[in-house]
This record gives sequence, C-alpha cells and structure tokens, in this order.
Amino acid sequence: MRPSIMLMIAGMAAVTFITRFAFIVLFKNASFDERLSRWLRFIPIAILSTLIAPTILMPQGFLNLSPHNSYLLAGIASAGVALKTRNIIATVAAGMAVILLLRAVLGWA
Repeated sequence: MRPSIMLMIAGMAAVTFITRFAFIVLFKNASFDERLSRWLRFIPIAILSTLIAPTILMPQGFLNLSPHNSYLLAGIASAGVALKTRNIIATVAAGMAVILLLRAVLGWA
C-alpha cells in the first residue's frame, strides 16, 4: 500500500478518535435534560436508516420498488425477523439468506 494512503487512513483515524474522545472528556460530568437525552438516543437509528434506505430502495441509482429488487425483499425479511425476534444475528442471517437464495436459485443480481 502506498504511504500516502496509509497516512490518509491514519489521519482519518486520528480525527475520528480526537472528536469522539473530546466529547467524552468534555461531557463526562454533564447532565442533560430528559427530553434531550431521549432525543439523542434516536441519532444512531436515524444515521443507520439514512445509510441503509438508499441501498435498499435505489440499488441501481433509481427508485426500485418492484418485487424484483432483491435488496428490498431482503430488507423486508430482515425487518420482519427483527420485529419478531429482536435478535441482531437472526436479523442479519435472514437478510443474507434471502439475498443468497435469490441470487443462487433465481439468478438475480
């Protein structure tokens, strides 16, 4: 690997660590209003949703809600398993199984 790439990765890691560590140090003794604390708990869910939704709904770059969208079908199966079991391993396994099944059996991309 080129030294410039290694330097870039090290720089990104340092910036990520410094920003997270700074918040931990600055706010370790801070107390927040209950409403703010409740609101902050939804941030990871919101970020994860913004990362996953475009991949599931627009796998080829345009909105695809057809039954031939394997990512959408896997997402629906994963959501159902997640609601039923509340188990992350079962959720991921269900999504992977649907994708593998559709690709192996039906030849979908």
